[in-house]
Amino acid sequence: MVRLTQTGRRAIEEAAPRHAATVRRLFFDPFTDQEVRQFGEFLDRVLTQVDAETVHPA
Repeated sequence: MVRLTQTGRRAIEEAAPRHAATVRRLFFDPFTDQEVRQFGEFLDRVLTQVDAETVHPA
């Protein structure tokens, strides 16, 4: 179990906008809209496989 302190939560919240901007700049901005859609399709397939291999409690 992990417990997130208020200070830790604040640090995450403060880092989030910079993190999101960096991810966008590195992983989305270099590509065309069509390439981003295709990337999304690839990730959907990966998530489908991850979900298929994940044990879900009954």
